[in-house]
Amino acid sequence: MADQYTEVTHTGFFKNVFNSFIGALIGVLLFFGSFVVLWMNEGTVNLATIAQKSTLASAASVDPSLDGEFLAATGKLSSAETLGDETFLRPGNYLALDRSVEMYAWVEKTSSKTTKNTGGSSTTETTYTYEKQWTSNPESSSSFRHAAGHNNPELPFGSGSWKVSNA
Repeated sequence: MADQYTEVTHTGFFKNVFNSFIGALIGVLLFFGSFVVLWMNEGTVNLATIAQKSTLASAASVDPSLDGEFLAATGKLSSAETLGDETFLRPGNYLALDRSVEMYAWVEKTSSKTTKNTGGSSTTETTYTYEKQWTSNPESSSSFRHAAGHNNPELPFGSGSWKVSNA
């Protein structure tokens, strides 16, 4: 079940003018910053083109004639090492393990509605909705606008990734 709280704030004419000026300034900075991003993106390497230039080879045997060549190899992966998650999974013949931890926790959602009043002022109605969802990164209850009754405890276990050193 979701909980809802609503707050109403009033902004005067001069504050609206100031906010508009700041918004225009940020827009100009983003405009010029976009050229930098486009220039940097044009310099990135297309990995698909590089992969097409590779030579196919078998991973089961070594071919000395391919020494120093860029290769793409396929084959069966195995390891003499055993790998396990000491909390939930006994060690076994695995190459990699990934543990993803989620918790049913409170999530704060915010929605705002602004109406313009006569004289240039505005009134903003902000609604805070709290509902429970499965999440891997629960928000700290202290950051909620209305934290009472919406406590998120710490995760009892963390997520993790493990890989064998030799495969």
